[in-house]
Amino acid sequence: MANQIPVKAIYSGSDVTSLGEFTASDDITITYLPTGTSSSTVALGDHTHATYLPLAGGTMTGDLVMGSNLVDGVDISARDAVLTSTATTASAALPKAGGAMTGAITTNSTFDTRDVATDGTKLDTIATNANNYVHPNHSGEVTSTADGATVIADNIVDEANLKISNNPTNGYVLTAQSGNSGGLTWAADSTTDSTKLPLAGGTLTGAVKGSTQTATLTADATLDFSTYQNFVLTLAPASGITINLDNPSTDVVGQSGFIAFIQDGTGGRLVTASGDYETAAGAGVALTSTASATDLVPYLVVASNRVLLGTPQLAFA
Repeated sequence: MANQIPVKAIYSGSDVTSLGEFTASDDITITYLPTGTSSSTVALGDHTHATYLPLAGGTMTGDLVMGSNLVDGVDISARDAVLTSTATTASAALPKAGGAMTGAITTNSTFDTRDVATDGTKLDTIATNANNYVHPNHSGEVTSTADGATVIADNIVDEANLKISNNPTNGYVLTAQSGNSGGLTWAADSTTDSTKLPLAGGTLTGAVKGSTQTATLTADATLDFSTYQNFVLTLAPASGITINLDNPSTDVVGQSGFIAFIQDGTGGRLVTASGDYETAAGAGVALTSTASATDLVPYLVVASNRVLLGTPQLAFA
């Protein structure tokens, strides 16, 4: 506006009535049009202050279209695709604080230095062979057989070797392993093992240690100390009057019990004993001779060839 003198036009209606200079009391409204700007161009836009964004910043009420222009060196149209993708997938992101995964994790790297692919193969093997698990605090081996039995091999406990077999038919069986004696064998069903008595009970085909043998002796006899602990013997020799107790081969040191001698209906029967049987002062076995009399003789095994017979208690009635 150099070399131009501002003047004011005084209007009366739509006519200029006079021109004059501005005074100190006049309000001045100035519209600046750059050189070459036509009135038609000015009419196309509203150039008042309210329609422009101040340099100090403000709120946009319309879209800002940059085209290929950059904002601080950033291509907004390219960045917009990234921002849109981020907004779309934001709910699928796992917070750093943790959360629940709704999908699988695939990685070619490691978690806490562990190779997930390799460890996953090991985990699959454990899951497939769950019955082959041995607690790390124990040593030993677990194997499975075709019929579903599980066998836990030697050294499951440090103090002794033990074998535990889970047989679907017979239940659990405990046995001592090689080099160990006194192992226990237990089976729940005797239908497949005639040597075992079921826990639910059954009929014994033989006797167990501690049982009593009741028998009638018609001839010399050998007492079975491995099967019986006590003996109730009726004396009825087929010939003569004497029954001899032959030397036993099944006596166990420390075993004790009693032998009851019963005279048959005739009476007068005698009992003698071979050398493994010892009596006080070598007096032998002196019994009541009355028919049907009952005498009781205690015994104690002190060696494999020494069965001590106590003093007979006579004529129980």
